[in-house]
Amino acid sequence: MQKSEPYKQFGRIVKKRLIDLGMSQRELAKRVGVNENYLTDVLSSNIQTQMQNSIDNANSLKMAIGKFKVN
Repeated sequence: MQKSEPYKQFGRIVKKRLIDLGMSQRELAKRVGVNENYLTDVLSSNIQTQMQNSIDNANSLKMAIGKFKVN
């Protein structure tokens, strides 16, 4: 698997979830408090994010990102 594949997979999962919820990227960006262009870049794997760093860390530890609990 290429290094960028988990990020592309993340983007695909989020986009599918948006469709399931009937929510636009614009609405998600508004709810999260980020610029819509920034969110588009994140979902397209065009920029490095803290999420991508977390995925890299989990992969380095041979852990699934889902093992981390966020309160």
